[in-house]
Amino acid sequence: MIWEIKEDDYYIGWITFIPYFTETDSERIVIEDEELLRKVVISLKDGYADESVLDKITDSLELVGGPFTSVDMETAAQQYIRAGGKKVFGMIENVKFEEGSPVSIFIKEMEFILDDDAPNGFRIETLSEVPVEYPVGSINVLPLAPPHYNKCETYYMPQLKDFIENYNYKHYFYDFIVGADGEIKMILGRYVP
Repeated sequence: MIWEIKEDDYYIGWITFIPYFTETDSERIVIEDEELLRKVVISLKDGYADESVLDKITDSLELVGGPFTSVDMETAAQQYIRAGGKKVFGMIENVKFEEGSPVSIFIKEMEFILDDDAPNGFRIETLSEVPVEYPVGSINVLPLAPPHYNKCETYYMPQLKDFIENYNYKHYFYDFIVGADGEIKMILGRYVP
């Protein structure tokens, strides 16, 4: 969720909603609401950040409740991790169903490693050829999660069963958010070029 700030015909900055627990650098302007768990970062190009411009921008923004967005889903993922859960990167190898509903997912666990020497600046290593089974309840999936996918449009956040039945899910990478109880709480698609 990014809005561009223009002066005349030039882009001078951006207003970006980010997951609430994301660290920000001290040079950016941050507006946050602890009760709503929503955070906005304002970035302006050098030379456009005088006090009057900043005041106009910050005074015109108010964080309010509203629909559950992809950014809210990422904030919820951060909450699970902060409460003792973990993020597992990998691909869906298989899904186990009972009485027509998914009850566990078999994940081919991998590691995403930043590597300046690799062609795309990263490499992916498979941790084990044997998929790991994780239990799953009634959860939502965010097939294309920011920041790798950030178009201004309605995001598709289906229930897991609908996602498995209607999406070619085996060919993509995901961040699986696993709660402290060992159960998958949400799935965030991860674009890998």
